[in-house]
Amino acid sequence: MVWYTIEKEHLEALEKICKKNCIDFVTSPITLEEFNKTPQAHIRVALKVFYKLINKIPNVNFIKFEGGLSFPLSFPINFGTAVKDELYKKLKKIFKNGDEVHIYNAIKADCKYFLTLDYETILDIIKKDRVSIVLKEICPDMQFVDPKTLLEKI
Repeated sequence: MVWYTIEKEHLEALEKICKKNCIDFVTSPITLEEFNKTPQAHIRVALKVFYKLINKIPNVNFIKFEGGLSFPLSFPINFGTAVKDELYKKLKKIFKNGDEVHIYNAIKADCKYFLTLDYETILDIIKKDRVSIVLKEICPDMQFVDPKTLLEKI
């Protein structure tokens, strides 16, 4: 929202959505990481304050360790094998640039909508037939929407 020019219809939709009590905006710690990359100090600090005010969903670790230590210990010690969550692996095949982590966290937090203005790496990608079918399988209860579409749905 800070870096992109928002079309008037989306800006108006966001204004209306903000007035509705039925919507809780949430984000994950991944957003703070993105905010911290903002080069202009006054914008970066404002974004950090905004982040502190919004509700947060947990950043779910998609890597688990299997196997590893056994007793009695013997050398060399094996600390286990890093195994990525199956849901994460499926999302990673579709999305890039960290978007898969945002989406993974939203699914794990049972979010109903994934609100974004990112057409290039999210909204346009999900319109592809193959991707649409896969997403219906792995996250059937979450819809990917822009502000105008979300306003129409609620």
